[in-house]
Amino acid sequence: MTDLSKVLKRNKSGWLALTTDNSRVIAKGKTLREALSSAKKKGVKNPSMLKTAPFENIFIG
Repeated sequence: MTDLSKVLKRNKSGWLALTTDNSRVIAKGKTLREALSSAKKKGVKNPSMLKTAPFENIFIG
């Protein structure tokens, strides 16, 4: 299991493209398309994608 707490603290909202082992952020963007495009430009064809949101907007119930 990967601890993403450090990644989420630095990236409050938007889409993140991560390495396949989820250890490092490759690219980020406001939209999924933007983040995927940035990752592909960096040579990563199939990154792990993560949608982030500000913590204060999350409701679990």
